[in-house]
Amino acid sequence: IKKFELNEDEFLKKPSEYKTFNEFFSRQLTNNARPIDPNEGSVIFPADGRHTGIQNLSKIESIFVKGQQFDLPALFESDELSRPYREGSMVISRLCPVDYHRFHFPISGNLSPNKKIDGVYYSVNPFALRKKVEIFCLNKREYTILSNSLFGDLVLAEVGATMVGSIVQS
Repeated sequence: IKKFELNEDEFLKKPSEYKTFNEFFSRQLTNNARPIDPNEGSVIFPADGRHTGIQNLSKIESIFVKGQQFDLPALFESDELSRPYREGSMVISRLCPVDYHRFHFPISGNLSPNKKIDGVYYSVNPFALRKKVEIFCLNKREYTILSNSLFGDLVLAEVGATMVGSIVQS
């Protein structure tokens, strides 16, 4: 907390109340820690972390992260599912151990059932990604399609990593 200058005022519980590191890692925040714009035309960042954005996926042949490439069909394990999103935008949010490890849907809407894709749990730290960005397509992951009348369909894909293997949506 001190080394990474985390704001304890945002924590729902006091640091001494967490019994394990995992409890702290997936801690809840106070209601005012991440205010959400109530405007229906707003899109919020779904998570704390390091973000990379691509405005128009049709302008690129594949997605480069740390000098390596992957594409949407590999991410979704489906050419058919990826087709409607090839002209869309993408935000990649990579969470580090110091980050608030919860994510939020960036818009309101109707959710599809989660689709789980089996895989492994490679590390997604920058050093690992420099060697093999395909990790995003090899690790266990799941996605949900969120339909919204203003924005259309949005896909939220979560990718597991070493020591962070569970994804729980509520």
